[in-house]
Amino acid sequence: MRHATEAVKEYSKTGKAKVWALIGFDIVKDAIPDAGDHAGKWETSLLMALRPECVDMNRLPQDKNIPLIGIMGIDPRGTASKEFGEFAVNTLIDRIVANAHKLLQQ
Repeated sequence: MRHATEAVKEYSKTGKAKVWALIGFDIVKDAIPDAGDHAGKWETSLLMALRPECVDMNRLPQDKNIPLIGIMGIDPRGTASKEFGEFAVNTLIDRIVANAHKLLQQ
């Protein structure tokens, strides 16, 4: 994020462009406490909503006693869903649009 913040400073110097750096889940954490993970409920649900053909939950062990390697956050087995993903995507879009309007009014 540091590099993006530095880029915002650089591009904002002239005032000719409105620039905003963000990490998507940061702008919705107040509304979606489960936001932000790596291959957990959040990211899996986003992918289920946006690119469902890329998600095959059957490839994960069904036994929840078997730990999942590389997953940080809430175990997606039984928690990730297209519906949660759609809610998350819509919330992200609403927040991004609202902030874009604020930036344009400055």
